[in-house]
Amino acid sequence: MHASMATRAYYLKNRKARLHYQREYYQANKDRIARKREVAETVDPELRERRKQYQRAYYRKNRARILMIRAKQYALKKSAKPK
Repeated sequence: MHASMATRAYYLKNRKARLHYQREYYQANKDRIARKREVAETVDPELRERRKQYQRAYYRKNRARILMIRAKQYALKKSAKPK
């Protein structure tokens, strides 16, 4: 098996656990992450604008995929709600 295929298989296999860990980590460190970003933007005022430009370009490039994922998530939430 090619190395990149093995790596991809590993990440696909452990995706849920990885996402859960990342979500928990972010919740536990949200204030620290925000403060670090605030300090970085104070030191380099152009950083905020560069980040904003990057995020805008990323969204435009991946818009169809992002909207498809959001639609799936919305449908799952809507179907899971009892009436």
